Amino acid sequence: MQDPNWFYSALAQCAAAIIGIISAIIISRIMMISGEKHGLQNRIAELQSEISHNENQIKTISYEEGRHGGVNFEDVKKWNESIHSQVMSKDGMIDDLYEKMDSIALPKHISLGIIILVLSSLVSVVLPLSILFLSNSVLNLSVNDNLKIGWIVLFLFILSLLLIFSYILYEIKYLNNDTLEK
Repeated sequence: MQDPNWFYSALAQCAAAIIGIISAIIISRIMMISGEKHGLQNRIAELQSEISHNENQIKTISYEEGRHGGVNFEDVKKWNESIHSQVMSKDGMIDDLYEKMDSIALPKHISLGIIILVLSSLVSVVLPLSILFLSNSVLNLSVNDNLKIGWIVLFLFILSLLLIFSYILYEIKYLNNDTLEK
């Protein structure tokens, strides 16, 4: 191992690629959950607008009935009851949507995944690149010292990979359990 530069460079590039892929998976999951909540919020707003429109119709009908005494009271009553039942139905739908929105949440362990990715970035990307820079410019390390440091960095890289893949397996297990419960 005469020139350790290739080792540290390759290690940092490999780790950066793996961390990037896992980060993309986590971010896409967060975006998916956010999109679901946003869609439910839009549907709730739409239903609330329809309820407001229906309530205005009831007021208009009641006003017209009082203004024009010639309107058939039974027809107006039936129409008001129909609109009122629509409003009640939409209120129930809104309650169901709020319950559904409350059940959609980020997994409790997502922060663990982010912590693992940050630590892996520090250990597997920043550390090898720092050693690469410092060994060439500041430290003037011998071949033996570079070999010792290389083994330590390789051990930390493998450890961070184990953490990342353990998290992935945990995430898969969590998704499978969540799917089975539904």
